[in-house]
Amino acid sequence: MSYSTATAQGVANIMAASGQVGHWGGNTGYEGCGMGATQTAAYNTCCYATSGMTTVDVGYAQGKNGWWYCCRRYR
Repeated sequence: MSYSTATAQGVANIMAASGQVGHWGGNTGYEGCGMGATQTAAYNTCCYATSGMTTVDVGYAQGKNGWWYCCRRYR
């Protein structure tokens, strides 16, 4: 499992492992992070989710607490 901030999946893995929603660096563009009971809920609660920007990278990971974490990167 990757914990690299180079990808949205890596950031989702970090959030799930830490149990915290946050930005961990490694991205020069816009990034949204969210958490929810399902993957869809986590996706829809990400920062900038309603901005109209195109999602170019997305990652999901489920934490030990059962919640889903999502990282979306936009352009």
